[in-house]
Amino acid sequence: YDYAIEVFQKVVSIRPFEAHSYRDLGLALSAKKEYQKSIETLYTIIRDSKLNVTADFTSILVGEMNNIMFHSDTSILIPDFDPRLAKHQPVDIRIVLEWDAANTDMDLWVTDPNGEKVYYGHQQSYQGGKISRDFTGGYGPEVFWLKDPKAGEYEIRAHFYGDRQQIVTGPTTAHVRLIRHWGKPNQSEQILRVKMAQERENQSNQESVLIGTFTVQ
Repeated sequence: YDYAIEVFQKVVSIRPFEAHSYRDLGLALSAKKEYQKSIETLYTIIRDSKLNVTADFTSILVGEMNNIMFHSDTSILIPDFDPRLAKHQPVDIRIVLEWDAANTDMDLWVTDPNGEKVYYGHQQSYQGGKISRDFTGGYGPEVFWLKDPKAGEYEIRAHFYGDRQQIVTGPTTAHVRLIRHWGKPNQSEQILRVKMAQERENQSNQESVLIGTFTVQ
């Protein structure tokens, strides 16, 4: 984590105009359990209007901040923190898709044991799964939440194509975080990475890349 934090600090100094620079650093600090510094870094994104983040990005960020504060052993003090943002919302399944190339559109698809697919065109499932709005550029994130999952197998896929007619090729990597018991004492996380090597002209709009599957008992 020390090396990751050092790298992300350099990224912030090079690209201070991108909200993702601060988010990457903030989450790395959280992984090292430096919760106070983590929240201060993440709150920079909300505080700095020049970063120009969307309401959907802010909503995802606020959820992550509340989760970090829940796991912190000590009180986190942010002098100008808006108390209306403090709302802990635990869920049993949280899936986060991000990618490492700008000007790229990649969509998260999650299919539940009922065979129902949740994605940007169908944002809520019968059993209560929800997905964030589609990010058509930048690096994501796109997030899926499910509070009370049905037993069975779930499938995670990424549908990807280049934004503004660009081609998505090998260097782009999909990063997926599968988090169980999000916001609970027994929270656990699995990280999945898949290089998206398929070129756009070789795929139809209905095709996607399988990231992985997981089972709920």
